[in-house]
Amino acid sequence: HEDNLCEEHEEKLKLFCEDDQKPICVICRESREHKAHTVLPIREAAQEYKKKLQLHMEQLNKKLQELQEWTEAETRTDLELEEKFKSERERILTAFDNLKEFLEQEKQRLLSSLDKEQEENMKRIRGNVTALEKQQQNLKNLIREIEGKCQQQDVELLKDVHPILCRCDDVKVLKPKDESADMERSLLVFGLQHSYLQEKLKELKESFPAELEWRHLGGIRCVFPPKMTKINDT
Repeated sequence: HEDNLCEEHEEKLKLFCEDDQKPICVICRESREHKAHTVLPIREAAQEYKKKLQLHMEQLNKKLQELQEWTEAETRTDLELEEKFKSERERILTAFDNLKEFLEQEKQRLLSSLDKEQEENMKRIRGNVTALEKQQQNLKNLIREIEGKCQQQDVELLKDVHPILCRCDDVKVLKPKDESADMERSLLVFGLQHSYLQEKLKELKESFPAELEWRHLGGIRCVFPPKMTKINDT
């Protein structure tokens, strides 16, 4: 085969020069270029280098196996992390849903109490207005009766004048009870509840981490809110 022949001497390549790392023929072996080089029979050299290649192949296969095992481990870790983050996401959503539900219930409770308090106060005020309007109407009727009596002739005027005068003496104007203090106290209670909610909301905003802080703990990356510290943190 032409590939097994020396290009220079067209002799069969029977030797291998370790110094030049190439096959040579017997004529090349005697040349000045290869005279002082280490030369092996081509078959022996092939077997020796085949062993070296096989040894390297075994080492490479071990490394390949390690890489495959690492890849499988990382893949498992990826799946496990995905499940853990999914679970944590669900926990966060549930916590916020519970908080949202609690706040909605509290809002409805406070608004219901406020509406009830308003309705009771408005009912009292409307009752007072009705009572005052009735007193006004009674007074207007009495005034018209007196005006009519004053227009009468002397004799007619003096007839039945005494009952009218008695009714005038008996007139009492009833002023409604001042409810403003009670209403102010009710509003103060709701104001205090509002202030309490505002303060708690402020505390929640200040205590809740705006962003998560990564720290190293025993070679592991851990997540801590900015205001939290690790045990024995230095």
